Amino acid sequence: MTNYAGFREDLLKDPDVRKEYDLIKKQEEIREGMSDRERISGLFRGGRTLFYSDIASALDIDLESVVNICGELLGEGKIEIDTEYVEVRE
Repeated sequence: MTNYAGFREDLLKDPDVRKEYDLIKKQEEIREGMSDRERISGLFRGGRTLFYSDIASALDIDLESVVNICGELLGEGKIEIDTEYVEVRE
C-alpha cells in the first residue's frame, strides 16, 4: 500500500525512512500554507541569481505572477537585478 508522497507503508517501519517521510510531509504542509510571494522570497534567501523562468518552474507558478511579485520585491529593495545577466538587444 502506498502513502503520502508515494511511500509504501512497509518502508515506513524503518526509523530512518520514517524520519525522512515525516520531514517531507511537514515541508509540503508548510509550502501549501505559504503565499507565492513567501515562496519566491524563500528562493532568494540562497543568495544566488535566479531567472523568472526558473522560479516559475521550481514553484509551479505562472510566469506573469512571478514577474509581478519579483517587481514588488525589487521595488521594496528585497531583491536586486544582477546586471551581469542583462542583455541589451538593438
